[in-house]
Amino acid sequence: MPERILCHRCSFVLYKGDEPVSPEEIVKRYGNRCPRCLAKLSTNPIKIEIKIKEKVNEKRRFLR
Repeated sequence: MPERILCHRCSFVLYKGDEPVSPEEIVKRYGNRCPRCLAKLSTNPIKIEIKIKEKVNEKRRFLR
């Protein structure tokens, strides 16, 4: 299941991947600041959003 971690202020993608990563690792990686807007990063999530992707049908019908 893919995971994305975004900056709360500017929505910069701090992490995107299939392996879950702890917020502490991400905060340490960027030195407690967002590289785009320099907002202070926190290890406590401000907003959590879960989206379920629907499967795309492999068979597609084309109308003429």
